[in-house]
Amino acid sequence: MQFLVHLVRSGVLTAEQAIDAIDAQLRSMKPLGKLALESRMMTVREVMTVLERQAEVPDIMFGETAVELGFLTQDKVAALLATQRRQRLSLDQVLINMGGVPAPELAIIRQRYRITML
Repeated sequence: MQFLVHLVRSGVLTAEQAIDAIDAQLRSMKPLGKLALESRMMTVREVMTVLERQAEVPDIMFGETAVELGFLTQDKVAALLATQRRQRLSLDQVLINMGGVPAPELAIIRQRYRITML
């Protein structure tokens, strides 16, 4: 997030492009229910039960609901969230895919940014 702020302040991106990048990165994340199915931590029926509950109480998160219903433990939710973060597109890849910043230029900007943060 700080790097995105840096890119906006430096004039490399507009605020709107930064928001679009965050949105694209979030959309690249697999839903927790899908990850739970793929890892065989939950059955289709259990995932559907959680989703039905979420439809009734939309402010409750999938993992929280799955724990409340006894389908997952806190540790399993943490493992699924870690997998979700690892599998999402990196911010750099999102920016390159958007065409906002060419890869070589982005690498140079990121390297300079890291140096200033030391």
